[in-house]
Amino acid sequence: MLVTAWIGTPIHEFSHFIAALISGHKIQELKLFKPDPRSGSLGYVAHTYNPDNFYQSIIGNTLIPIAPFFGGSLAIYAVTYFIIPDFSIYSDVVPQLHHITADKILSLESYIRLGETIVQFFTYIGNFIMKNKLFSQWQFYVGAFLMFGIANHLSPSASDFSNFWHPFLVLLFFMVLLNIIILPFTSNSLEIVNHTSAYLLYIMPILLLAIFISVTALIMIYVFYLIFIIIHG
Repeated sequence: MLVTAWIGTPIHEFSHFIAALISGHKIQELKLFKPDPRSGSLGYVAHTYNPDNFYQSIIGNTLIPIAPFFGGSLAIYAVTYFIIPDFSIYSDVVPQLHHITADKILSLESYIRLGETIVQFFTYIGNFIMKNKLFSQWQFYVGAFLMFGIANHLSPSASDFSNFWHPFLVLLFFMVLLNIIILPFTSNSLEIVNHTSAYLLYIMPILLLAIFISVTALIMIYVFYLIFIIIHG
C-alpha cells in the first residue's frame, strides 16, 4: 500500500479538502500524507461544520465523501494527457458507453447493453496498448504506475462514509420532492433526468480505466507472488 500511497493519498485527501472548502466547512487540520501504522490511516482532513446549516450539513456531507472519485478521475486524465498523449479515452474511435435513460431504468436489456459496451471499452484499451506497442515506451510504465497509485486510493474509506448516508438520504428526499413539485410544469420530466444523468458518462470512462489499470496490476502482482512462492518454497 505504501508503495503507491504517496501518490494516491495526497490526491484523495486534497479532493476532500477542496470539497470541504466548497461546502463552507471550517478546516482544522490537513495531512495529505501521514501514515499511521497503529490506525492504518494514511492521511486525513479534520473539518467542522454547522449542523443547522442545510448546505454545510446536507450538501457538504454528501459531496465531501465522494470527492476523491472526481479528484482522482481528474488526476488520471491529467496523467494520460501529459504523459501518454497518444492514448485518449475521449476520442471518436473509443467505444461509447450505453446510457441508461430514465424510462429504461428497470429494463434488463439496458443493463446487458451497458455491460456489452463496457467489455468493448476494455477490449479497445487492451488492443490500443498492444497495437501501438506502448510496452516499448518508458512513458507508458511511468503513466501506468501513477494511474495505479491514484486508482488504488480512489475510493472513499469507511471513515469517509461515516457521515454520508444520513445527509445523502435527506438530499435524495428533497430531490424527489422537487421533482414532484416541478412535474406539473414540465411537458417531459424524463428529458430533464436523462439530460442531467448524461453528464455521468464523462467520468465513467476514467473510472473504468482506473478499474482496468488496477485489475491488470493486481493480476501481475499476484503472478509474481506465485512465482516467488514457488521459487522459495
